[in-house]
Amino acid sequence: MMAKQSIDPLTKRQLAATSVLKAAPTWEPFRGPTGKLLFRVPGSRPGTTYTVCATSCTCPDAYLRHSICKHRRAVAAYLTAVKAFLAHRRQYRKDRAHDG
Repeated sequence: MMAKQSIDPLTKRQLAATSVLKAAPTWEPFRGPTGKLLFRVPGSRPGTTYTVCATSCTCPDAYLRHSICKHRRAVAAYLTAVKAFLAHRRQYRKDRAHDG
């Protein structure tokens, strides 16, 4: 009989975050009362959405387990990718201006 392989919880969350990240184009960005950038991110169950930023999420996992949920991981990855893209674009434009 083969032993069942288990995946550690951190890896499970990261894999789940990758799935959530695929839906990034459908996220609804908005500014909270303090001006913080927030996203409405769809939940796993149809019709559920959560308010998410890099430091918090309104999902049950974040609330009950006090951990970094898949939604926060996905938003953090998205923001990192956007920042990298913008930095690359700024450098490209700077280089083009010097070449021109």
